[in-house]
Amino acid sequence: MAHAENMTLMELYERFTTDEACLEYLYEKRWPNGFACPKCGVIDEPFNISSRKLYQCKHCNRQTSVTAGTIMDKTRTPLRKWFLAIYLMSSDKRGCSALRLQRELATMFEQLKNSPEMIEMLAKMLESNSK
Repeated sequence: MAHAENMTLMELYERFTTDEACLEYLYEKRWPNGFACPKCGVIDEPFNISSRKLYQCKHCNRQTSVTAGTIMDKTRTPLRKWFLAIYLMSSDKRGCSALRLQRELATMFEQLKNSPEMIEMLAKMLESNSK
């Protein structure tokens, strides 16, 4: 089971200075024992398609990303903004209001308001944090 990392906002900014740092963190969390292909299950070093931020299995050629299957999948929003939104929602036991998220992450909110699926996922996250 995953455990929460206690981190201040300043530590978040210092640790995740770029989207690449966020990608490295997600890679380590998703595949702690090395890349495991989601299709064939083989654990091996993948081909890194850095221009598209994808990893390709050397055995079955399946391409996947560290964000596949997550709320961050297929969005153009920078990962740093996602990390900040998740931090804001999880750092307080009362969660974070949608208005605060809108204030803090204005451009992200604009992109999300046209995506009902994403809003629903964020609402579920907010709801689970408020319990």
